[in-house]
Amino acid sequence: MNYSSYLKLLSPFQEQLSGVYSTATLVISILLVLWILNFVVGLITKIFSLGKTIGTFYRGFVHRYIRIMIYSFINLFPKKKLAKYELSFYFYLLRSFKIAININFKGYTAIR
Repeated sequence: MNYSSYLKLLSPFQEQLSGVYSTATLVISILLVLWILNFVVGLITKIFSLGKTIGTFYRGFVHRYIRIMIYSFINLFPKKKLAKYELSFYFYLLRSFKIAININFKGYTAIR
């Protein structure tokens, strides 16, 4: 027998190997996608826990001192009078809490 006849005998084996190869490629690609998703989710959870740790430390130990500095800096500037939109917002808040008021401030009156 010559070599071409051997190759003809191996053709069903070659077809089975191509099916195994395509199945193995599919399994490897699915595993790769799952690994990438696991990696991304792991990064997200690690970044979240790092942010929570830093935020807890900041809020517990640093925030009060920075807040004092910011308030003292803001208090360096003179206070402005209430603007018209601020008054309407305050009136809305008071009405939402169903408080009866009668305020006369530069012509603005709110009676409930």
